[in-house]
Amino acid sequence: MSTAQSTAAHMRKRLYDDMDALEGVERAVLDAQSAREKAQAALELAQAGFNLAAANEQDLIERRAALRAGTLRLRNSLQTMATFPPEILAMVCAEAVSSSISFFVG
Repeated sequence: MSTAQSTAAHMRKRLYDDMDALEGVERAVLDAQSAREKAQAALELAQAGFNLAAANEQDLIERRAALRAGTLRLRNSLQTMATFPPEILAMVCAEAVSSSISFFVG
């Protein structure tokens, strides 16, 4: 075999090897793109779940604050009532009852 033929055969072999390698790399690129797309979808789903959890947390924090404020108002009212002398409380209750009776009786 001449040097030119040997060089041509070597170049053909290299061409076929490179074509095989290129085909393998193209498959790997497609696999990587598919994996990236799946990861992107999972990331978007996780972000949506995170946003939902954060909104739920915020709603609960606001509800907790409202309940705390309500219980504080009730405690303050009850504490104020607890400091009234029993005689005054009896007068207030008697007045409330008589007002209710006169409202219903007419």
